[in-house]
Amino acid sequence: MRGELKTAPEEARGRRGVGLAALDPTPPPYGRLWAVDVLIAAVALVYALLSLLWPATGSYMVGGRGFLRGQVNAALFVLLACGVLTLPRLVGPGAPRFFRFARLYYPQALIAPFFFEGIILSNLIDAGHAKDALIAALDGALFGFQPSVAFQAAFSGNFAFNELLFSAYFLYFVELTLMPWIPFFRRREREAAAQVFIMMLLCLCLDLWYLVFWVQGPKYWIPELVQAGYTQFKGGLFVGFYRQVAEGITLSGAAFPSTHVAASVLLCFLGWRSDRRSLFVTLPLALLIAFSTVYLYAHYASDVLASLFLAFPLGAVLLRHLPGLEGRLTALLARPQTRAARQVAGLDKDKDREGNLA
Repeated sequence: MRGELKTAPEEARGRRGVGLAALDPTPPPYGRLWAVDVLIAAVALVYALLSLLWPATGSYMVGGRGFLRGQVNAALFVLLACGVLTLPRLVGPGAPRFFRFARLYYPQALIAPFFFEGIILSNLIDAGHAKDALIAALDGALFGFQPSVAFQAAFSGNFAFNELLFSAYFLYFVELTLMPWIPFFRRREREAAAQVFIMMLLCLCLDLWYLVFWVQGPKYWIPELVQAGYTQFKGGLFVGFYRQVAEGITLSGAAFPSTHVAASVLLCFLGWRSDRRSLFVTLPLALLIAFSTVYLYAHYASDVLASLFLAFPLGAVLLRHLPGLEGRLTALLARPQTRAARQVAGLDKDKDREGNLA
């Protein structure tokens, strides 16, 4: 009713946002299969198949004998799928806190391997069909110029500005890792499981998208940026570190849309749902990350816009439906196990009853 008084916890939830743990304080169903396990296993099997179809991604030398990298990786991805469907179930409800932490967050350790292997495969699957001309033309039509070229020409000599933008690009990895940890240390393990699931869903779906929509990015496509590299940027620790990373790693093929931008915006939504005060950190960082991806010419401005069009509707939907989504999928996976357990319990009762009658 309109005149009804709210309790203190209700007022706190209204002020800070409603977290899943505030609605359902029970822990996630340890000892069972979760939705995130099936998601990872499914993508691992897709990667195994693609590795067999395109095995020429290099070779491994073992005992002086060479093996095609793709064939070895296919076997490793199958083993990974078997592992994630088996090992996490060994962590039961009474497991020590460290093992519960590992069970919750092991998917984070797989984000980078899936991403980098996807880049290697995308260069083979869609080789020679880069969509950069289309995306660069879209930038020109929307803005009348190439933002990456204009921004580096205007600001590359500003030491402080460069350090801010380059550090923001790396803080994304810190945020992606640590933000989902916060619910765990606040004793909200079901919330932590839900956040890990949805971030893995976003990252793995984008990895699969990059396999079929190959966009290299401005630093691999626009001639003046390819030639310039990052030598013209004045800076210190972060600029120097990025310059070394950029020289040693090829990241072409995963530009449209930007995982950096989509994930950082989604983290804003997830943080807001648990505690609205987190926006004071996550929102400014998301804005810096969005600008830095263009400034470092890792992405076209159109990549950022596409990420926003993806992340905002997705975030709004998940803000409302995430608790039920992840919970229902995990419960659905647990039903066969529960049914089997009940049948065993029923047989045990029948045996006890027969023993008593005897």
